Amino acid sequence: MSELTATASCTAHAAVQEASGEVVPQPLLVRRVAWLASLARDLTARLVAARVESG
Repeated sequence: MSELTATASCTAHAAVQEASGEVVPQPLLVRRVAWLASLARDLTARLVAARVESG
């Protein structure tokens, strides 16, 4: 099986809480982005594993 890799680069300079309008500090933004990337990686791994097992 070949390996497929997709990337999308971006730079996040700032974020704002939608409900309150409060600026999200950059260290918190970094942690949130890292958490989301980890979640996407784990979910993708589960989907690929399920696909391999079924087919």
